[in-house]
Amino acid sequence: MTWFARSLTVLCFALTMLMTASPVIASERLALVVGVDDYEHTTPLENAIADARLVANALRDTGFDVIALENPGVDEFYRGLEVLKRKSGLADVGFVYFAGHGVEVEGKNYLLPQDAKLSEAVQLRSQAVALQSILDDLQEARFPAKVVVLDCCRDNPLSRSWMTTRSVRRGLAPLLDTDMPDASLVVYSAGPGQV
Repeated sequence: MTWFARSLTVLCFALTMLMTASPVIASERLALVVGVDDYEHTTPLENAIADARLVANALRDTGFDVIALENPGVDEFYRGLEVLKRKSGLADVGFVYFAGHGVEVEGKNYLLPQDAKLSEAVQLRSQAVALQSILDDLQEARFPAKVVVLDCCRDNPLSRSWMTTRSVRRGLAPLLDTDMPDASLVVYSAGPGQV
């Protein structure tokens, strides 16, 4: 990850400190922290898990109940989101952090779990996790405040057939206000369209 990704970690810590200005019970703040280094079908990464561990520890230190996933496959990633929703109860904040590969396809952003194998566009539905799905899950869980931090390597590591066409762009797509649930913040490690 670049110096900018490291700066994001500092931003994440600062944001966490702002959200934890008063003492709280851990269950009032929930986080899902995901890091993926060991990709099976694309370029492995070196620092995503280390970054995720730093963020998970910082969140725990400030009162978050953290669900931490390292190198999850797509099923485990979705199970982590289900656990987050199930544990939401009366929580004030739902926080999702992802470090790993992310891609934009036709204006939509996807996070790649460890076992993502994308040889045709239809596989995005079953092999990747759409950012919009995460936002929908946070909204469904009824968290009063929702934060998503995307510390993604976004240089399109998938070079097969359709992944090299015009439908796939470098970086991630910007989110429109209409895509965002109320009381939500999505933080990127680089500007839209940048790697």
